[in-house]
Amino acid sequence: MEKIIFKNRRDSLIKHLPKNSALIVPGADLQYRNADSSYNLRQESSFYYLSGFCEPSSLMVLVNNGKSIDSIIFVPEKDKLKEELLKIAPEILKFSQPVWLRIDEFKKQKKQHEFFVL
Repeated sequence: MEKIIFKNRRDSLIKHLPKNSALIVPGADLQYRNADSSYNLRQESSFYYLSGFCEPSSLMVLVNNGKSIDSIIFVPEKDKLKEELLKIAPEILKFSQPVWLRIDEFKKQKKQHEFFVL
């Protein structure tokens, strides 16, 4: 799918999200079969519908600033050794999003804003 489709979906929220508010949309976490093997990721439906992004354990925050919808995706810190060993292609490089922050940065940000959780 083209990336503009996801942007248009996020932008359409301006009609439904109150001015100067935010919507938090969590992504899916990996589910593990055992200690070293996980099931294939099935991204949370709302998260994927609005972002097209398939990185596990991510979190998207959509903010209605009154003029447009700003979007931020928080991603967990990368485990470079695990990616190297499992030859995981970093999904984050395939997706264009205005702002990327580590998930631990969200804890700092959420204290400063009012959020709605989906």
